[in-house]
Amino acid sequence: MALGSANPGRISSPQVGAGSEELPPGSAAGWTFRPDIEGLRAVAIIGVILFHAGVRWLPGGFLGVDVFFVLSGFLITGILIAEAEKTGTISLSEFWARRARRLLPAATLVSLATLLLSARLDAPFLQATHAKSAIAFATYWSNLLFVKRGADYFDQTLARDPFLHTWSLAVEEQYYLVFAPLCLLLTLRLWSGGTAQFRRRVLMCAIAVTATSFVGCLALTAWKPLISFYGLPARAWEFGVGAMLALTKRRANRSASRSPEVIAIAGLAALLASWFLTTEQTPHPGWVTLLPALGTAVLVETGGGGGRTMVTRLLETPVMRWLGRLSYSWYLWHWPVAIYWEKLVRADTVPLVIVMPLVSLALAQLTYVAIEAPARSVRWLRRARRGLAAAFVLAVVTIVAGMVSLRDSRLRLRDPRFAFVIEAHETPTRLHREHCHLDFSEVEPKLEKCIYGPPNADTTVVLMGDSHAAQWFAALEPIAADRGWRIIPMTKSACPALSVTVRIPSANRVYVECDRWRESVFERLSAMKPMLIVLASSDWYDVPESNGKLGGGGSATRFARPTSTVWQRGLQVTLDRLPRSSAILLLADTPRPHFDVPTCLFEHVDDVDRCAFRRDSAFAEGLERAVRDVAHRDSRVRYLDLSDAICGGPTCAAARGGLATFSDAGHLAVRYAATLSPLLRAAFDSMLARDKPSSP
Repeated sequence: MALGSANPGRISSPQVGAGSEELPPGSAAGWTFRPDIEGLRAVAIIGVILFHAGVRWLPGGFLGVDVFFVLSGFLITGILIAEAEKTGTISLSEFWARRARRLLPAATLVSLATLLLSARLDAPFLQATHAKSAIAFATYWSNLLFVKRGADYFDQTLARDPFLHTWSLAVEEQYYLVFAPLCLLLTLRLWSGGTAQFRRRVLMCAIAVTATSFVGCLALTAWKPLISFYGLPARAWEFGVGAMLALTKRRANRSASRSPEVIAIAGLAALLASWFLTTEQTPHPGWVTLLPALGTAVLVETGGGGGRTMVTRLLETPVMRWLGRLSYSWYLWHWPVAIYWEKLVRADTVPLVIVMPLVSLALAQLTYVAIEAPARSVRWLRRARRGLAAAFVLAVVTIVAGMVSLRDSRLRLRDPRFAFVIEAHETPTRLHREHCHLDFSEVEPKLEKCIYGPPNADTTVVLMGDSHAAQWFAALEPIAADRGWRIIPMTKSACPALSVTVRIPSANRVYVECDRWRESVFERLSAMKPMLIVLASSDWYDVPESNGKLGGGGSATRFARPTSTVWQRGLQVTLDRLPRSSAILLLADTPRPHFDVPTCLFEHVDDVDRCAFRRDSAFAEGLERAVRDVAHRDSRVRYLDLSDAICGGPTCAAARGGLATFSDAGHLAVRYAATLSPLLRAAFDSMLARDKPSSP
């Protein structure tokens, strides 16, 4: 089961829901309990659950998280404003103690259970990663950790992190860490202008935050999608929509529409439509997020008016209210269940689409009855200091459990059976270790410090391409050392040597930095005129499409797999731009396992054959032949396909000669790549012999 994209056929996306404040009847803040909001939370969690269960016809179900954010902004703002108007101030200690009682008991239980599952079922290095995620969750900064990990091109474990869904809780708590003190600050002048003036001041702040955040959201989604998705700045506007709704609630109720039924149906239609219209190609959060956010606002407003609409009555049914009450615990449990179920039971035995919703719902019911509800009713915890002290203890429990799991993973890694796997997983290429392989934002080759071999060597070899080019440095280096050659790497993450505009990973935009880098490389090569150029690139890219042709690239650009024609044209353009005096070695793309090989080897260290994969599914269909055809038409080019050496048959081994063959889900391990050096040496000998003038 692959994770990592918003593909409705996978449980793969990091797009998960958040918990919201639930008001008990007759809350102390003076707000009236809203059963329709309880039902609306059920709608939100159902969308998230079905999406992550792999329901293909619901590609945008993950937008349930945005419903939670709006509801949270509405409810929490209402509580804070009601308290300020009633008492003249806001008790931050009471507020945070109330939040802790609501969120931490269930979160602690799920965290401990998940850490136990990780220790039992995960490879040691995954266990260590998940332990760090648990510690980050305990202190509500896991979203920032995920931004950091997501920016690492070679960290392919994020999508399978059982704590990934905690990003939304972290965003929510970070928002109130700022918003609640801001409301308190505005109460300092509460009585100088009265409650009406106080509401206006808070409303103006909410409007400013919402507008600024939404504009920033559009920009970040286009250029920094990880920060946009996981970060507070691009999400604050959704809480702001709920806050503005709470601040204008009284006025809205007095001027209720004469057609509440039509408006309520339109709101529900907008919310549900977003689930069907949004795909993995849709930039999110962004314009599309207005559908669930404003649809939720409409349903909250119509449900709080004087009459009861048909939609309101639907939301207030016992089943919807029951699911709404369980939504927080259901949300906490569903992702760990989805991640670990396939390790416990074969997916084709009991489908995930059936078991994940039911098992996680059963766990949610038990958690609510045994943990959530009792924690809110314990009188001893109702005092702020005691509640905060209990919250601190629960956070420490999770942190300590995470540290214990981290230490246990390190002890497991000492097993000598794992030595070859650890080496493959943790040994970067020299280019990565010395920062000579460019990241996503860099566009200029580092010629000043990234030159290997004698500076004045007679022969210069340039290695050009993406990370699938960088993986060959370990095989090139010993050849250059023996022959006194100079190697100049010009490689960049997720940027092919072929002159094809591609999609940047984890974003729905054109990778303009790649095009700029490639132009810079062509200019450097034109001036340098190296004797040998080694080209290598992955074939697994998405390119912009427009009626079957390459198109431009705004944030709404659609992408698809490249055709053979596009790939051939891109290679031909690159070859035409390279110096005519240079000999070119074009390396075919290496097999792509499509799963993390070290993880599999850790889990099956005593039977590594279980990690072999079929060769016919390891290559991009049609592109290899397209590249070979172009190469054979150019006399300067020697085309070298080493897949026979790597696979040796219809299946590709995950380990050969005591070495792991891959370092992740797509790159050759450093030591294994070095074993292929003799094949490159033979290719160079053939090329140089061909280019020598014949004897008189």
